[in-house]
Amino acid sequence: MTETGSRFDVLCGSRSVYDRIILLGTGKLFLDCMEYTSRLGVPYAGYDMSEKTQKVTRAQAADKGLSYFQIEKKLIYEELRNAGERILLLSVINPCIIPGDILDRENITAYNCHQALLPRHKGRNAEAWALFSGDTETGITWHRMTAAVDGGDILIQKKIPISETATSFQIFRRQLEAAYEAFTEFMPQVLAGEETCSRQEDISDGDFHYSWEIPGDGYLDLSWSGEKISRFLRSMDYGILKTMPSPRVFHEGKTYTFKSSRIERTSGESEEQVLFESKYITIIKQDYKFTLLKYKEENDNERAVD
Repeated sequence: MTETGSRFDVLCGSRSVYDRIILLGTGKLFLDCMEYTSRLGVPYAGYDMSEKTQKVTRAQAADKGLSYFQIEKKLIYEELRNAGERILLLSVINPCIIPGDILDRENITAYNCHQALLPRHKGRNAEAWALFSGDTETGITWHRMTAAVDGGDILIQKKIPISETATSFQIFRRQLEAAYEAFTEFMPQVLAGEETCSRQEDISDGDFHYSWEIPGDGYLDLSWSGEKISRFLRSMDYGILKTMPSPRVFHEGKTYTFKSSRIERTSGESEEQVLFESKYITIIKQDYKFTLLKYKEENDNERAVD
């Protein structure tokens, strides 16, 4: 949409083809999208889909005067199944899979925000998998929701380069910014029913990740190259979010967990070695030095095998 007047009309709700907007999700992006939606002049509600009560998010929503709720999922789904009006359903960092019969309803148009450049890295924790896989870029995708998880047509994508020092936490924060920017760009077109989508490229390399999957099964493999160890450590690093469990390393028949790590680039020839100090483990690889901090030996020294 290029005409200023048309954009203004849509943002005021006068040209919306939808009677109501419902947002499902949790966290900062969910709250930011709710706040933007509250200014559109279309009735809306935001449902926090987190399993735990989000006191901070609830308080922030109250301070902004937003229509924020946290109720049982079955009640939300019942509301959607019984709704007769045209609904724009927005899934924003939503940890729950929406039932297919809801997505199939003719009166509901649904879009989801995914933290990857679909069709790459469908499923959960996509930023970590992009890092661990050695991708040079990642991004976000807003796409139509269908019964096939993360399989719907693409509405908009934004790319983010992956640097050699980026962590999952840092990438995730950039993805939130890119997703919100995209949201403000496409909402006028979507409300007017004038958006265009493109079909996803079909890939069949098994590039889907479940919530229980962890890069390297959570173990740092000492046979990896320094570059791969770096990717592993950074993919596991979600900072204060603690999305991943503490990583492990298996050495000489013993398993050790560690809380954090430090990655340093080195120059020149280096003899590969593993050194144990009282408070940290040092791993020397070609061109890299890794320091594993706050380590401890696990009581069960046998590495788990699937």
